[in-house]
Amino acid sequence: MVMVAQGTMLAALIPLLVVVVGFDIYCLEDIARTDQVYYLPRWAWALLCLVVCPWAGMVYLTMGRSH
Repeated sequence: MVMVAQGTMLAALIPLLVVVVGFDIYCLEDIARTDQVYYLPRWAWALLCLVVCPWAGMVYLTMGRSH
């Protein structure tokens, strides 16, 4: 019974993990391609997006990138 619940939980988390990794890749690509970033250096935004995902990516997209 426990193995079935764990398999179901894993199957539910895989799509979420794919979305989070895709969002991180999008943010890192945007950091690399943008002309100007605000508040932090480009390397710091990239590091934050890798370590504190996905919250740092959301902060970067709302405050850190030039529009």
